[in-house]
Amino acid sequence: MRCKMARSVAFFVLALVVASWCYAAEDRECTQSNPKLVTITFKEVPLAKALELLSKQGLNYVATKEVLDSAPPVTARFRNVPVMEAAKLIVRTAGLYYVIEPPMRIQVQH
Repeated sequence: MRCKMARSVAFFVLALVVASWCYAAEDRECTQSNPKLVTITFKEVPLAKALELLSKQGLNYVATKEVLDSAPPVTARFRNVPVMEAAKLIVRTAGLYYVIEPPMRIQVQH
């Protein structure tokens, strides 16, 4: 019984390590596989509008109206930055979180 429990715990820990490694690889992959660079300035722009403008540059995103409406306005300036990197930075600046989902999609969360 004890041995089974130890194996289960070891397997669970291994699964977590592999999952986090894969997630980090996906994040790097999404950032590096998108050569589209943007130069854009946002000044007190609603997050929804900022993400919409970035989507015209190739960003795919998912967010609920509730999340977008609760976010503060965004002020940022990017010069020759990958579109995914710009999206990650404005989402973090708005005090929200994101999840990278292949291929090239960012999910915005509380």
